[in-house]
Amino acid sequence: MKIVFKIKEDDARNPGVIADCTGDNAGDSVGPSADGFETYGVTGVALITFILLGVKNPDPVVQSNIQVQLLVWIFVMRIAMLVASAVAYFVKRLHRQGAFQECGQDEF
Repeated sequence: MKIVFKIKEDDARNPGVIADCTGDNAGDSVGPSADGFETYGVTGVALITFILLGVKNPDPVVQSNIQVQLLVWIFVMRIAMLVASAVAYFVKRLHRQGAFQECGQDEF
């Protein structure tokens, strides 16, 4: 149909473009949360490997210090992510209980 109506390939009126954008958005939103280990675990291993193999300095003492600082920073950030996720979960749970307490049971 796009040829009949002379719609360009990347035009928003093209149904294929709409479907592609919808699929991209769904994949970006659901994909990382679908498999937590693959997303976050493997990324952490890759970062640690990069730091150990990619951070080089002629002075071995300086190299070790830089590597240790970067590794500690990565683990602190990963722990902060876990704590922030747990806090957000419980805050949202409390908000939901307060906001929808009068609604009763969900009917799905």
